Formats: sequence, structure tokens, C-alpha cells
Amino acid sequence: MVSHKRYRSNKGTYHEIRNISDRLCDEHNLSVVVPQGVGKSYAEWEADKQGISWKSKLKDAIDITVGTSASFDDFIKQMEEQGYTIKRGKHISFKAPDQERFTRTKRLGEEYTEEYIKIRIIETKHLASQKASFLQRTQALSQAQNPQQPPQQEPIPTPQTQTPPPSQKPIQAPPKPQPQQPAPPPKPTPNPPKPLTGIVLWETIIAKTDTAEIYNAMLQHGGYQHFIDLMTEARIAHETIDNAIKANEKRIAAFGYLRKDIVDLNSTRKVYNEYQTLKKSTKFFAKSTADKFYKKHEDEIRTHQNALRELKDYERPLYTVKEIDEEVAKGKATNVENGKAYRAAKAEHTRFTRVHSKLYAVNNEHKPKPPQRQKQRSKGYDYDSRG
Repeated sequence: MVSHKRYRSNKGTYHEIRNISDRLCDEHNLSVVVPQGVGKSYAEWEADKQGISWKSKLKDAIDITVGTSASFDDFIKQMEEQGYTIKRGKHISFKAPDQERFTRTKRLGEEYTEEYIKIRIIETKHLASQKASFLQRTQALSQAQNPQQPPQQEPIPTPQTQTPPPSQKPIQAPPKPQPQQPAPPPKPTPNPPKPLTGIVLWETIIAKTDTAEIYNAMLQHGGYQHFIDLMTEARIAHETIDNAIKANEKRIAAFGYLRKDIVDLNSTRKVYNEYQTLKKSTKFFAKSTADKFYKKHEDEIRTHQNALRELKDYERPLYTVKEIDEEVAKGKATNVENGKAYRAAKAEHTRFTRVHSKLYAVNNEHKPKPPQRQKQRSKGYDYDSRG
């Protein structure tokens, strides 16, 4: 039917069309797509699929840190150690080192709000304590049911001497005892080979030539999703170390600026104090003397004033130059160790990526296809009824 009216595409018409579509699907026993959670833009969906979305990285970091935190303050401290900048307010927000804007955790879902994170930390501690007490009770019960009995010593057989009857005489004397040869030492049992785990196991699986064998071996070791979980853990590991390195570099740079301000403050303090004394003097020619002194030492006085301004918000007492040098040396040494760990974790994630390209093709080839549901089209609905 043509009404000669223009179609206006906006949120209102979109929801009207969606409601009509859902009603028609219900009437003809077709599936209805139920929206779940907050929608994503195509760019965010694509970034999440490739594993480079800030939100997905933040969710992974929160999930891991919640499991290792003793309290919410400990959670905040561990997130800062991973390089995240945290802003507290009505809603808590996080920002990664290379991220431009903060991300509110409420946009990640209900489980990532500040209140829910606190609840998850308490539940994790409670589950851990329950598990520990359960293991203790199980161990105590098994010891009570199977008490360890001391090993019983076998009786040592006593040699029995046979005395011949009086009517019989011994035919021959017993043979002389010969020296016994020492028993050969037992052969060392070879240690059983350790089972393959991690990326080595999956590299062994994809080394097979038959794709069906690869698929069956993949199912025996947890399936495709288990491999994706391992690859995600490897990615989170090297990204966490990378964030820690960047945060440490920022801390070293901040210590460098602080050291410069402290050195400037100490080197110009004598001149600045003398200038302040001349300014506060009540003598007749004190003002002109102070002005002449300022012109002569203007650079030093301004340097001192700038250092005072920069150090105004620092906690007291200030670091000494020696303490700053020690902190910088510790930070550089930590970054050297973190660099080695980062390269190892990055190499492991690269190996996971190579295995994934093969497993992805094998999984798509052999996984069972879902049954397709045939749609029943109602007669006369899509066609105009003409008399």
C-alpha cells in the first residue's frame, strides 16, 4: 500500500519496526532476538573481536585482580601497579597508559561497578576460606578413617637342626659354606616423561597431518574455547607487564623532575633568603638595595621561586637527592627484569597466535553444524489480496 509519506528513520521508528517484527515472529513460531546488555558500535565490536578494545582489556584486568585482592584498597593498589590511572567519584573510572579518556566501570556491566567489585572481593575471600576449611576437614576425616599403623616386623626364622636317629649314621659331612657374592645394585628406573602442558602441548597437537586427528585431540584437551582462554591469559600477562613497565617509566621521569627542582631549590636558597631579608628590612635605603640585589641575582631568585611553586603540592618531608637516585636505580633495575619477563610473555603469546590460526580453521571445518530451522511463510500475508 502506498501512502505517499516519507519514511523517517530514527529511534522511534526503529523500535516500532522491531516490535512489529517480534510480534510476527511470535505469531509464526519463529525465534525472537532478545537484546542482552548494552549495545556496541561496529568499531568497538571489531576492536573487541581483535582483542585490542580498551574495555575488554580493562574487564580482563579487573577479573584477574579481584581474585588476588584482599580488600578494595588492595584492588586499587594492584590496578595502579599495572599502570592504570584511577579516578574516584560518583562512578570509579580507569585509564590505561596509552588510553586518551577514562572508562567508567559501570559501562562494562553491572558486575564491574564499585559496589559489585567490593562484593566480588568479599565472595572470593569467603570461597577461598571455605575451600581451605573443606580441605582441612577432608584431610582430618581421611586420617581418622585410615590411621597409619606402624609397620609390623616379620618374625626372623630360626634355623632348625635335624638330629639323625640313633640307628642311622650321617652319610656325608655338610658342604663348607662359600662366601656369598654381593648382589648387583638395582638398575635406576628412568623418570617418566612429564606431560606436555601449555603452548608446547598445543604446538604438538597442530603438528599432526590429519585435521580430524587435530580436532579430536583438541576436544580431549578442553576444546577450542579452552585454548582461547589460555591465549587470552597469555595476552593479559604480557599486557600487564607492559603496563607496569610504562608506569615505572613515568615514575622515573617524575623523580627526574623532582630531583631538578630540589637541586635548584637547595642551590639558590642562600641568595633567595638574602633577598627576602633585604625586602623586609626597615632601613632607609633597603628598598633600593633590594632592587639592585634582585637585578643582579634575578635568574637565581626566579629559579628558586619556580622550584617553590613546583614543590608546593609535594608531601613533606621532601626526598633527598640521594634517596631519589636510589629510587631511580631501583626502578631501572625493576624495568630490566620486567623487560625480560615481557619479552618471554610476548613470545609465548605470539606462539599462541600462530597455533590459533590453524585451530580456527580446523574447528570451523569439523565442528557440528547447528540444525537450520525452516521458516514457515504464511499465505496471503506478503501479497496484496485483490478481489
